[in-house]
Amino acid sequence: MNDSETDEEMDIIFRTKYQHRLRGARKKLLRIIDYVDRTIPGLIAKQFRERFRMIPDTYEILEAKLSLLLIKENYSGRPTIPVRKQLLSTLWLLATPDSYRSVGEQFDLGKSSASDSFIRVVKALNDIAGDVIVWPRGNQRITVNEKFQRIGKLPHVIGAIDGTNVPIKAPKVLVYTIGL
Repeated sequence: MNDSETDEEMDIIFRTKYQHRLRGARKKLLRIIDYVDRTIPGLIAKQFRERFRMIPDTYEILEAKLSLLLIKENYSGRPTIPVRKQLLSTLWLLATPDSYRSVGEQFDLGKSSASDSFIRVVKALNDIAGDVIVWPRGNQRITVNEKFQRIGKLPHVIGAIDGTNVPIKAPKVLVYTIGL
C-alpha cells in the first residue's frame, strides 16, 4: 500500500467519523414486529372489518385472487415482501387516513416499501376489477333495485361499491328533503 492510498483511507475514516459526530449514528426506526402474523389473526371479524373495511372471508378470497399477481421475482438480494403484508398494508392505507410512515411502522415496512407495495396492489386490483365488479343482470338487477328502494328509499339504484351502512340518528325535527 502506498502513501496516497493510506491518505485516501484515512480521509474516508475521518469523514465518516465527522458525519457520525454531526448526525449521530444511524438508528433503526422502531416498528411493530409480527403485526401481520400475530395480531391480525387474533382479530374478531368485527375488528378486522373496522380496520380493513371487509370481512375476513372476503379478504381471503381477495388474497387468493391477487397472490400470483403480487409475487415478485427477487433480483436485488433483499427478501420479497410477503403477499399478505403487501395486501393488508395497502388495504389499511385505503381504509384509513394514515400515512405511509405510520402504516410502515404498523406493518414493519419502510415508507418506500409501503409505497411500492401500494402501487403493486392497486395495479393488481385494477387487473382483476373487471372480474370482480360486475353489474347485476336480469332478475338479480330487479331484486337489487327493489331492495335499495325498500331499505333506503333510493329509486333506480342497481348497486353500490363500498356500501358500508353507517347508522345515524334521524333529526328530531322533520327536515326538508329533495324528492328523488
